[in-house]
Amino acid sequence: MQYGLCRHIRSNGDQCQSPRLLKADFCYFHNRLHQQHRSAIAPQRSTEVMLPVLDKSGTLVGMEPAPSQILDLGPLEDRTSVQMAISTVLNALAAGRLEQSRATALLYGLQLASTNCIARRFDHSHAVQPVHDVEITPEGTTLAPEPTARQSRRT
Repeated sequence: MQYGLCRHIRSNGDQCQSPRLLKADFCYFHNRLHQQHRSAIAPQRSTEVMLPVLDKSGTLVGMEPAPSQILDLGPLEDRTSVQMAISTVLNALAAGRLEQSRATALLYGLQLASTNCIARRFDHSHAVQPVHDVEITPEGTTLAPEPTARQSRRT
């Protein structure tokens, strides 16, 4: 029986080498990871925050939606992806798209993730077989290309 490889691309450009689930693009681990990630960053339209708009004299002239504080940090599966997430948080904070208190909480969580990566020896910083081409799904997920019949594994 043939099965394909998981199409997840790690932060270093390497493709996951686990067998993917039947009728899915990912292995069990990455399938769950992507599902949880999508649900965590789904837009929260019903809780949109509105901010006051003031003119130069400080008079209220209206309200406008607050900048989105939803950041796509990606899966935090190795030290490289944690470093990329830290960069995303810091850039959002510097651009004024993120409140300082929320950035502090996110950076603390990233510190925990980084510690966990070190303890579990997750370091995929050197790609063994880097992906050279990608596909983007309509939802915006980046996938490794479909393997050819020659690349499929046999059980």
